[in-house]
Amino acid sequence: MATMPILESLAWDNLVSRLSTLFSATETGLTNVALALLVALVGWGVATTVGALTRVLLRALRFNDGVRSLSGGGTYQHEPAAMAAWAVYWAILVVALILALDTMGFTIGTAVTDRLADVLPRVVVSGLASDAGRADRAAAGLGHSRVSSRAPGSAAAGCAARW
Repeated sequence: MATMPILESLAWDNLVSRLSTLFSATETGLTNVALALLVALVGWGVATTVGALTRVLLRALRFNDGVRSLSGGGTYQHEPAAMAAWAVYWAILVVALILALDTMGFTIGTAVTDRLADVLPRVVVSGLASDAGRADRAAAGLGHSRVSSRAPGSAAAGCAARW
């Protein structure tokens, strides 16, 4: 009969220990989620503010006029300064969301950083090579890369001069 209270005591102690661990893990998890939501909310606020400031700054610097003069003076469905501000907004928001996920314990930031370190130099070099090719063609007087398919008398021949 003496062993019965000892077994009941061990079972009770195990139950209390497991419930304590469960509540502690729940508290830590809820704290991490709340902190992640706070990081995402602050990131959204920063992204909204910086995006709006970018649009105002680009308009003040007459960015829209510069883009229109570079592209031949055509009309655009969307304002170039607004598109650039939109890109800045989403870039900051994505970084904030990655930080929020890292706060919750996911290690997505490291994976994204490693992948960008692998891909970004290739993107930059290909952009520079493309610009160098366009500059060479413009210096040679060839204009647009599809000029060879346009006959001098065709209606589309003027497109190469505008590009």
